[in-house]
Amino acid sequence: MDKIKIFVGSTSVHEIKAVELACKDLGITAEVVGFKTSTRQNEQPVGFDEIFAGAFERVAQVADKNHDQFIIGIESGIINTNSVGTLDIAGVVLVTSDGRLIKTTSSGIQFPDSYVEIAKKR
Repeated sequence: MDKIKIFVGSTSVHEIKAVELACKDLGITAEVVGFKTSTRQNEQPVGFDEIFAGAFERVAQVADKNHDQFIIGIESGIINTNSVGTLDIAGVVLVTSDGRLIKTTSSGIQFPDSYVEIAKKR
């Protein structure tokens, strides 16, 4: 398979590495390039609407400059649940080179209540 180029709407070392590892796990040879982006979301997005709005904003900012490429936007935030408490979760939006839109989430990690209170103040 030929090497593909994937643009990530982030310069976070962790997010870029996550995309590289996902490609490796899937047997995809890719060059992963990060772009500095920002969103109008809260510093700590709360709920799926804010999380995915941020991920879509990141994709849109990269897509303005890089048409016909694979583009990924990742936005982390917290989800409040009654059964397990607060989860930290990432919303991921992928636009393929042929224009398909794929949306998914990471696995949630339980967020300690004391950290939730700090995040709410941001």
